Amino acid sequence: MTIITKRVLLAWVLLFVFIISPAYGETSNNNLAEWEIVNYDDRTITETVTIKGDITFDVSEWDKTETDGFTKLTRKLENWESYNELTDRLPIHAQVKNFVLWKKTALIVTSSKSNDKSVYAQLKDMPGISLSISVPAFITETSGKKVNEMTTVWDSKQINNFSEGQIILKNIALEGFLIGVIGFLLGLIIIGIIFIRRIKKIERIMEAEYSLENISLDEKEEAENNEDEEESRWI
Repeated sequence: MTIITKRVLLAWVLLFVFIISPAYGETSNNNLAEWEIVNYDDRTITETVTIKGDITFDVSEWDKTETDGFTKLTRKLENWESYNELTDRLPIHAQVKNFVLWKKTALIVTSSKSNDKSVYAQLKDMPGISLSISVPAFITETSGKKVNEMTTVWDSKQINNFSEGQIILKNIALEGFLIGVIGFLLGLIIIGIIFIRRIKKIERIMEAEYSLENISLDEKEEAENNEDEEESRWI
């Protein structure tokens, strides 16, 4: 086989690979699904599920859009308490404990109470599914992989291994507004204390300078000085 023939054959092989590889890649990722939950500072929650291809199951609790071969499901909720009331959701329950200056939240797996017709139930066995949760707080415990201090992700294997009662995420969020108000009040108190101390110091100085006792002593000293001057003149 000549060199030219080998080059032509190689070119045809490369062209064939180039043509079929996009199609192959697209087929292998048909079941790809990305589930994302973002919790904001105002406690609202945005939940988004992006699915490769079209879907046929019920999504009445979601806003559905289709673009470029992807189906996107979105919804916005007031807080975790509202999320707990949904029937079509992840098999988790948000346990929220509110304190004066901070709030503790734990996401606990509740597989036994999951809805078999939920979006999660339809997607959980897909090989490419992933879950991401972002919170405006310090993540203190997670069963997933921390991307940063406020975001954790789980892959399909970890999701399928969720067990009843498992805590997949714990976080602590500071109440920024209350901390700001308390800081402002503490600042006013400190300024007030400093101001009062300075006023008292000025009062002590003025008392020392202009008290009646000091005035009498000054007059006595002045009189004695005058007598000394008169005696000096006579001498």
